[in-house]
Order: sequence, then C-alpha cells, then structure tokens
Amino acid sequence: MKGWLNMVSIILALGMMLYAVPQLQVGHGFTLPTIFAIVWLSLALTVIAAHLHGVLQVDKEVKLKLKQMERMRSL
Repeated sequence: MKGWLNMVSIILALGMMLYAVPQLQVGHGFTLPTIFAIVWLSLALTVIAAHLHGVLQVDKEVKLKLKQMERMRSL
C-alpha cells in the first residue's frame, strides 16, 4: 500500500515540476525570483527523492537486521 502511495506522490510531484519549471525565472542574475526558483526546485527534488527512497525500500535490509538483533536479545 505504501509503495503505491509513494508512486502516486512521485507522479504528482513530477507533474507539478513539469508545469512549473518553464514558468520559473532562472538565469537572470542573483534576483529574488531566481532564489525562489532554486529553493522551490530543491524542495521539489527532495520530495521526489524521499518518495523514491520509500519505493525502493532502501531500509529493508536495516529493518531485517534490527529484527534479527531483537530476536537474539530475547533469547
């Protein structure tokens, strides 16, 4: 269930980026719109990276090792 929700969130975030990136004013020097565009893009990419982390189940091995350690402690 979580993987499906992560995929929907990734698709929505990518769609939002595809809509917004052409309208962002980047490359006009160090102005307020440029700073906003850079911060907005970095936050959007962070959201996508976080959801990819969930989809790829990077923490799966760590969780398995923790469960093994807990079983060893209970013995």
